[in-house]
Amino acid sequence: MTMLVSFIGVDNHGYTSAYLMSDSRINWDRNHFYDNARKLFASKKYPDTFGYVGDTLFPSIVLAQIIEMIDNGLLVSEQMNAKQRNKIIFEKVMYELKRYPEQCRDKTVTIIHVCRNDTPNNKYPEFYHFELTFDSNHRIYKSNVKLPTISDVVKTYGSGSNLFNSKFKKLKQIRKNKNTTRCVFQSFIDVLRNNSDITIGGPPQLVGLYRKPQSTTIEFGIIYNRKRYFLGTEVPKKSCYQNVEWRNDRFEICNGDNKKIKPGAAKQPVE
Repeated sequence: MTMLVSFIGVDNHGYTSAYLMSDSRINWDRNHFYDNARKLFASKKYPDTFGYVGDTLFPSIVLAQIIEMIDNGLLVSEQMNAKQRNKIIFEKVMYELKRYPEQCRDKTVTIIHVCRNDTPNNKYPEFYHFELTFDSNHRIYKSNVKLPTISDVVKTYGSGSNLFNSKFKKLKQIRKNKNTTRCVFQSFIDVLRNNSDITIGGPPQLVGLYRKPQSTTIEFGIIYNRKRYFLGTEVPKKSCYQNVEWRNDRFEICNGDNKKIKPGAAKQPVE
């Protein structure tokens, strides 16, 4: 199963950032699981990020194909706004779903699409959180989830959602940094590291969007338990660490080579 959280950053001018964060475990039963499964996807050409919960096989296959189609200029265009991109992307998902064996659709699946719409004249962009859910009874639900007006969780998903929501609620009552993206991130790390639920586990993975117009998505490297991870899998030693943006378990910007906070980067204490 999964623990997946969508969260948003807000300042006095509006939305500043949007993130999807997930664990990396898939399990077949209590004794058989894999802790390095990719659950988040991000376009390198457009401000579109994706995640999924529920059945693993169908969404992981289809989202990988959709990302490649997007990045190669086949599925969407620069003239499309966020809603138009979402429409054609979800239509493609539904097209593939119709070709997926019905007898294999025995679990509910939700695909999350978090994206940004750049507005004209360099005004502050708009952020969106779309979701598409289909269950084993062939019922389909689409929604445009309303975003909070402060830095906060947008929505939680998966078997670990209750654990996260309970932890986050408690921390928001005692922390000074409660209305920040780092509070969400740190809460996620805390639950992932200190829980007894066998359906969630493995390293965290994170993708996100910033407010800067015309910027694309970011697939973050995560320093977790003193190891480097990228989209759920450990990065081998002597890799080119400087080619991605790194965060540690406090959400601090780090140097991928030495795993230390970058000079001049803001410290993010657990307050």
